[in-house]
Amino acid sequence: MVLSLLSLLLVTRVIGPSNYGVYVVAASLQSYLFSLSLLGLNVYLIRNETVPSAYEYNVAATLMFAVGTGLALLTFFSLPLLETTFKLPHFGAVLPLMLLALPVQLLGITAIAQLERDLNYERVALAELIIQVVNMLVAVAMAWQGFGAVAPALGVLTSQLVGLPLLLWFSGRRLKPGWDSTLVRQMLSYGLAYAAANWVWQLRQLVNPLIVARFLGAEAVGIIALAIRFVDLLSFAKSATYRIALSALSKMQDDKQRIRKAVTEGAGLQVLAVGPFLVMFALVAPLVLPKFFGASWAASMTIFPFIALGVLVNAVFNLHSSVLYVFKRNLDVALFHVVHIMLFALSAYLLVPRYGVIGYGWAEVVGILAYIVIHTLIVRQVGSPNYKLAAFWGLPCALALFTHFIGPLALVPLTVVVIMPYTRRTLKKYAGQMRLRHG
Repeated sequence: MVLSLLSLLLVTRVIGPSNYGVYVVAASLQSYLFSLSLLGLNVYLIRNETVPSAYEYNVAATLMFAVGTGLALLTFFSLPLLETTFKLPHFGAVLPLMLLALPVQLLGITAIAQLERDLNYERVALAELIIQVVNMLVAVAMAWQGFGAVAPALGVLTSQLVGLPLLLWFSGRRLKPGWDSTLVRQMLSYGLAYAAANWVWQLRQLVNPLIVARFLGAEAVGIIALAIRFVDLLSFAKSATYRIALSALSKMQDDKQRIRKAVTEGAGLQVLAVGPFLVMFALVAPLVLPKFFGASWAASMTIFPFIALGVLVNAVFNLHSSVLYVFKRNLDVALFHVVHIMLFALSAYLLVPRYGVIGYGWAEVVGILAYIVIHTLIVRQVGSPNYKLAAFWGLPCALALFTHFIGPLALVPLTVVVIMPYTRRTLKKYAGQMRLRHG
C-alpha cells in the first residue's frame, strides 16, 4: 500500500490528470481483456477437487496465452477506431504497450494458481511486491523524463517481463505448450460459468473510461481514477480476503452452519479492517492532497467519499459471492452482477452529463441497492448472516466519510462507538481468537 501510494504521488504529480486519464482508459481496456482471457481457468486450477497435473497447467497456460494474444491483436488492429472514439491525446502510443503486457501477464497466472492452491501466499506476496517495486521505479523514472501517459504503461510492461520468470521460479513450473481437446472442454465447462459472472462485474471498470471520458474528457477520468486507486489501496484487506476465501471456504462446503458463521464474522471484521483506513484518509486527505499532488487533483477528494462508501458496503458482502461460487451457484452471482452494473452504469450515464464528476459518485450510491439481491440469494443457500457487528461499525464509518460535506457532527456516532465498552470487548474477543488460531 505504501509503495503504491508513493508511486501514485510521484507519477501522477508529474504527468497530471489528463495524462493519467489517458493511461487509465488504456489500462481499463487491457484489464478487461485480461479478465476475458482467463476464461475462469485460474479458478478451475485452484478449486478443482483433484490436484492438477503439470500437463493440465501447461494446457491452461497455452489456452489463455492463445486467447489473450488473439484479443490483443484484434484490439491493436482496432486502434484507429478506438482513437476516433475516445479522441484522447497519445492514446495510440499507450494502448499498444498495455497490449504487449497482456500475454506475458497471462503466462504467469498458472504459477500464481499453483501457489494459491497450496495456500503459499507468502511467495505470492513476495512476487507481487517485487513486481510492484519494478513497476514503480520504471514508471517514476519515465515520468520524470517527460514520457507523460506512456510512463505508467512502460512500468506495467517492464514489471510483467520481470515478474513472469520470478513467478515460474517460485512455483517450480516450466512453461511448455500443451493441448488436449477433451481436457480443454472439461476446463471450460468448469471455468466459464465462473468467468461469465466475473466478466459482468468487470464491466464496472469500463464505466469511468467509456461514460466519463465521453462526457467530461480525460482529466475527469484521471481525477475519478485517482480516487478509485486510493480506495483500492486502503481496502487491501478486502481484496486479500476475497482471494483466500475461494480456497478456504471450499474446504468447509459440507457445513452450512460453519459457512454462515464465517460470513457473519467476515462481514464485521472486514468493516473493521477497511472502514477506519477509509475514514482517516477522508479526514486527512483534503488537507494534504493538494500539497502533495497539486491543486489540479483536489477534485478527487470530492468523489472519494462516494466511492469509499461503495467499497465499505461491498466489504460487508464480500464473502457472499465466494460462498455462492463454492456451492456452484454461478448464475446467482451473475444475476447480482447484472443488477449492480445496470443500476451503476445507467445512473452514471444519466447523472454524469448533468452533475459532472459528482454524478459518478451518486451512481455508486445507486449501485448499492443491488446488494439486496445477493443477500437474498445467500439466505437461500446457508441462511441469513448476522450483520450486527458490520452495522455497528459500518454505519458510523459511512457517515464519517462525509465529514468534509456534513461537518464535524458526522464524527459523533463513530466517536461514541469507539469509546463504548462493547467495542473493547468485541476487539478483545476476536484478538483472542486470532491468537488461538495462530498458536
